[in-house]
Amino acid sequence: DSSGRYTVELDNFRENDVGNYTVYAEFEGDSQYKKSSSNTRQLEVTLSTKPKLVSTILSLDSLPGNMERGDIVVISGVLTSESGNQIPFKTINLVSDNTNEIVSESITDSAGGFKFNWKVGQTYNTYRWYVEFIGDEQYLPTTSEIRNVVITLQPDLYLTPLPNRVN
Repeated sequence: DSSGRYTVELDNFRENDVGNYTVYAEFEGDSQYKKSSSNTRQLEVTLSTKPKLVSTILSLDSLPGNMERGDIVVISGVLTSESGNQIPFKTINLVSDNTNEIVSESITDSAGGFKFNWKVGQTYNTYRWYVEFIGDEQYLPTTSEIRNVVITLQPDLYLTPLPNRVN
C-alpha cells in the first residue's frame, strides 16, 4: 500500500502441506529502490478442525476392442486427488449403468490403482459400466465416465457329415 505495507493470504494449501515453514518477503528492486528482504518468520500449517474435502478424479484405462464369451476382461484405473496425488487404500465400486447396482468392489493399491476382473457371459448384451468412489472424511465422491461394451457372440456352428452316396 502507500505506506509500504503488504498483506499476503495463504489459503491455498494442498492436503500434503501440513508442517513448519520459514517464510520471508523479498522485493527484487527496481529503478528507484534497491533489493530488500524481511526477517524470517516461522509458519506452522496444521489441519483445521473442519478440513476442506479434496476433490477426486477416477480415470479408467482402455478396454480391449474384441471380446468373446468366456474372456476375462480387466477393468482398471486410478484414483487421484485434484492436484494429481494418487490416493491409496480406498474402496472403488464397479457399477452397472444398466441396473445402477454395484457389481464388484476393489481397494486401491499404494499407487491409487484398482482393477476388476469380469468374465464375459454366454449371451449377447451391451454392458454399460462406470466406477465410483463414495468419498470419506477427507475426499469428495466422484464417478468415472461411462464405458460401453458390446458383446456380439458368434453362434456355435456344428457340421454333421452326410452319407456319401453315389448312384
